[in-house]
Amino acid sequence: MLPTLVTAGLVLLPVTGAQAAGPGSWTQDQVNAAIAHGVAYLDMHQNANGSYGTGLVAETGMALAAYGVLANGDFSSLPPAYQTHVQNAINFLLANQGPSEGIPGAFSPFFDPTYSTGIALLGLAPFTSVNPAVPGAIAGGRSFLINSFQGPAYTGCASADGSSTAGFCGGWNYAPDKGRSDESNSGFAMTGLAVTDGGIPAALVPDNINWNHHVQAIASNPFTQPPLGGSGFNDGGGGYLPADVTGAPNPFASNANDSGSLLFSYAFDGLPSSDPNVAAAIKFDQDVLNTYEDAKPTYQMVYHTAKTEDGSCSPPQFINSPPCSWAVDGDGGFHYSLFALTKGLGSYIPPDLGDPTNWYAKVVDLLLSQQNGDDGSWPADARDDYNPVFATALSVSALGLVGVPVLPPPPPAPSCALTATLDGPPAQIQITVQDTTSGLQTVAVTLATNATVDVPSFPAGTTSPVVVTATKVDQTQGAEVALQVTNMAGQVTSCDPAVTVLALTTGSVVRQTLVGIPRAEHFVTIQNGNPGLKRVEIEVNGKRFTIDGLRNQQTRMVDIGSAMRPGMNTIALIGHGAPGGSALVVIADTGGSGPGHRSVAHPTLDSHQLRKSGGWGHVVEQLEQKEDTAHD
Repeated sequence: MLPTLVTAGLVLLPVTGAQAAGPGSWTQDQVNAAIAHGVAYLDMHQNANGSYGTGLVAETGMALAAYGVLANGDFSSLPPAYQTHVQNAINFLLANQGPSEGIPGAFSPFFDPTYSTGIALLGLAPFTSVNPAVPGAIAGGRSFLINSFQGPAYTGCASADGSSTAGFCGGWNYAPDKGRSDESNSGFAMTGLAVTDGGIPAALVPDNINWNHHVQAIASNPFTQPPLGGSGFNDGGGGYLPADVTGAPNPFASNANDSGSLLFSYAFDGLPSSDPNVAAAIKFDQDVLNTYEDAKPTYQMVYHTAKTEDGSCSPPQFINSPPCSWAVDGDGGFHYSLFALTKGLGSYIPPDLGDPTNWYAKVVDLLLSQQNGDDGSWPADARDDYNPVFATALSVSALGLVGVPVLPPPPPAPSCALTATLDGPPAQIQITVQDTTSGLQTVAVTLATNATVDVPSFPAGTTSPVVVTATKVDQTQGAEVALQVTNMAGQVTSCDPAVTVLALTTGSVVRQTLVGIPRAEHFVTIQNGNPGLKRVEIEVNGKRFTIDGLRNQQTRMVDIGSAMRPGMNTIALIGHGAPGGSALVVIADTGGSGPGHRSVAHPTLDSHQLRKSGGWGHVVEQLEQKEDTAHD
């Protein structure tokens, strides 16, 4: 018999489902509303004994984690009824802690104590000051997970490749029974340890890394290779057991749930993104999210069937239909997987709600597109989502970035600035590159159209500026140059400045359209000629910037960053003036300051020189009209 249900007043909020079109279009206010609506649904499903849903510890722990998202570090900010329900839920968890098979500290000690303990720790972590017994309960739960870890200290196993115990060593089982691990139990145990004081004990890390390697479909994992019966799966995804990876393809290998757990476990163990196993897992997990986006409104957990990583399914391909190499996993867990993927990708890539290519923008789009606008819930996807209460708590936790570390800001990438334009002939531009932290490693020329590029030699690790000179070959044609600058820390900056000339011959208005301008290049510098233009307008993504009252040989700069979008942008330049007037326009990622910068050199700008020299890159269209009908 289920416990008596305790109800509370539902917070009425706007319908959240399907009100934005794709990743990057949802706002933070909409995310906050979805979280509040989801917690309101959960609050309607607390039982008289403080538990949630069917009365399991796992449901209650996940519900508490969702309340923690809404509280955002301030328990007193919750409505009074919510505060009471949180306290009741905590009391329920505390009443269900005890020894499991002789190891103290387990939550739900007689039913899936590993899952339950990991999730209970996740739910208690935001509320350590609400009940004085919580810190001790967390310490007990951590002790249980550490002592039941299927490692050398508990089982005498060895996790190294080739060991007879490598098939279980380094993970967790449902209960303390020795000799078995799986990625799902291991993932929840790792999460509970990671979000509580003490984190992942150093003694567990080497064996857990090996365990995760053994459930990953990657060529370096011996369980994927023929000597152990494998068929060479190498797509980077994660599986439930090493034996499942050996027998791939199947729903328990390279599936979304375990691949998310694989990646966040690597992160919690401290592996960097440069690790080849991590890099492969990141790529696979991104493919999962892209497949979910392509498959909307399917909203079902998927697994991969091809031996190698081959991207996502894109329309007109569909899941379960060749040539698509993704299939629906009958065990379900769509929301389970989104929570796991959030922890994994969020440990390596900062979330960016406004960037449609960012993993978090996709998670938000998937969840807010599916949320029930009437009651705030999310539907369960088969067994692994369990029921709407658990699915809703998982969804709120994903939206709230539960278990996602706050990443320190990366050290600055190399700088790359256009520092001089020389009319010649021959026309030249000079680009200054520098890295003042780890130093420069390489400067590679990735594009040189109608130009020769001189990259001077420099010692690896130099922090001094390096000046690259590009010389135009045909002075009457446009040219384009692009550089890729890498520092000793492996960070990369792409540098592709656009330099063009707005010149009037017989008309009073000239318009140029430039394509392929990256978001980083958002400073526009105008160097007016003699005679010059009177006004220049810049149009980008529906926004117009006007530089009016230009004087001959004057230099003006404008930052158009507020209008630039992620990826590549199209920019229109409109010049106004009298016939014979012209101006040099430079679009780059610097506004003219910083180490090694000097003013752009153009000593004797006149209209003849500007027209004869042509521009540098990106111009796809130029139109001139005799009368200025747009503005006056």
